[in-house]
Amino acid sequence: MIQKITASERDKEKFSLLKVDPESQKDDFFDYSKVVIKKPWGHEYLIYRNNEVAVWVLHINNGYQTSMHCHPNKKTSIISLAGEAQCSTLADEHTLKPGQGLFLGKGVFHSTMALSPEGILIMETETPTNKKDLVRLYDNYGRRGMGYEGQEHHLDFNDSELNSFHKEEERYLKEKKFGDCEVLMIRHHDAEDFKNTLVSLGGNIAAVLSGGLLNSKKESILEVGDVVSFQDIKNIEDVTLEEPIELLLIKKI
Repeated sequence: MIQKITASERDKEKFSLLKVDPESQKDDFFDYSKVVIKKPWGHEYLIYRNNEVAVWVLHINNGYQTSMHCHPNKKTSIISLAGEAQCSTLADEHTLKPGQGLFLGKGVFHSTMALSPEGILIMETETPTNKKDLVRLYDNYGRRGMGYEGQEHHLDFNDSELNSFHKEEERYLKEKKFGDCEVLMIRHHDAEDFKNTLVSLGGNIAAVLSGGLLNSKKESILEVGDVVSFQDIKNIEDVTLEEPIELLLIKKI
């Protein structure tokens, strides 16, 4: 299950009151694939990136939470892979269990807290991939108004199993276990082959990493960066591919 949330008038009002230096928001094009980012609430690491979408995994310790922040120019998803998470926006609180998530439009302020004693494992997708596109409204660890963590917070990333998402020859049709979920990447050039593959697969959530889906009238249904319930994709009739498509599938075990 995935719930879509768009920026509210309150989000826009809060953002308008903040002083944001445009220079601080520019992408530095750093390669995050070989490091773990140490955070006051835990850590995070990149498992996949192309020119348009980045996929991150976050471990948040029990009782800790991310800052209340937004991404002015990014679509973002937050998906629980293990444990119970509380994701707060300026208007609501959402409890996420493994296989459940939120799809946030540009400019939605949000914060994620770990409710489970062992902490939580969260997957996030970001479109576009710029890590500098970050504005903190408030933060429990003194980072309000500060940008994304610099290299002094980087640790070496030597987990070969997780790094294999960065290796094209090991990336596809190979399920990987993250907490209570399995993650699978698929890629197809042919619409009929794509539909046949979907029939044979199960899942809770799907993220479009490249390409897109069109209906019989050649109208766009899903585009790069969209995150939806897997069943919604399986239910589409007369689907065609805008170009070769790549999907990330998340399934609760």
